[in-house]
Amino acid sequence: MATRRPSARALTIAAAGAAVGVAVQLRHLRRVAHDPDYAALTAELPGRPLAVTSGDGTRLHAEVFGPEDGATVVLAHGWTEELRIWGPVIRLLSQAGLRTVAFDLRGHGASDWPGIYSSEFMRDDVVTAVDALGLQRFTLIGHSLGGAVALLIAQQLDDRITQLLIEDVVPPYPRQPRPVPDRPEAELSFDWAVLEATYEQMSDPDMRGWPALSIITAPTLVVAGGPASHIPGERITEMARLIPDCTVVTINIGHHVHQNAPDEFAHAVLPWLTG
Repeated sequence: MATRRPSARALTIAAAGAAVGVAVQLRHLRRVAHDPDYAALTAELPGRPLAVTSGDGTRLHAEVFGPEDGATVVLAHGWTEELRIWGPVIRLLSQAGLRTVAFDLRGHGASDWPGIYSSEFMRDDVVTAVDALGLQRFTLIGHSLGGAVALLIAQQLDDRITQLLIEDVVPPYPRQPRPVPDRPEAELSFDWAVLEATYEQMSDPDMRGWPALSIITAPTLVVAGGPASHIPGERITEMARLIPDCTVVTINIGHHVHQNAPDEFAHAVLPWLTG
């Protein structure tokens, strides 16, 4: 039973700020519910909560921001995070007249924690949700784990996605297996089983998901975090070559680009989204 909880083009941008290393994945084990930027955002731009149920009965929590008549942007957050982490992005999208629908993926935040996790389950959850919400055409943005999910969604709903933005992620590729870290003692805003399940998916000796990238026809922007990120730049370049209409922008700030360099992220993304 589910647990309820409330041809490639390239550009490099130099960004100010400290580099973030491999350990960044666990930096967000804190309760992002206390994120001051998100608190400020909701004070000036309250979200409208939504609850949708996926095909296996998992309840997903979502919030809608911005004008009801704006073009819709769907946001999928990263590993161990929740929709609140998109605060700076939600603000800039709303200021540009866009409507944002942000999800807590299964096992995160206020969505259900069913104990069963994979990128494919998360893909199916979001596909069911956008169908239930009647979203026929939308822009899709995903960061990290959410970017991997977004790539799967784009392969399935390609004719419905107006633009695809992937932030610092590639599909699984051959790499040295890494052990699951020890669970912290603190209360977490995600199910630790998400890490245990998705760590197993992080390596794929055959790179079986890569050939399907060629069926993505939506205009695609990949925002890479540069050498400070644990995502290899050569893999991002390789991925971009497989997506027919893909541009790569590198912002040298590490894995969490939209958080660590929001101004540079906005400079790279907004003209592409609204142009």
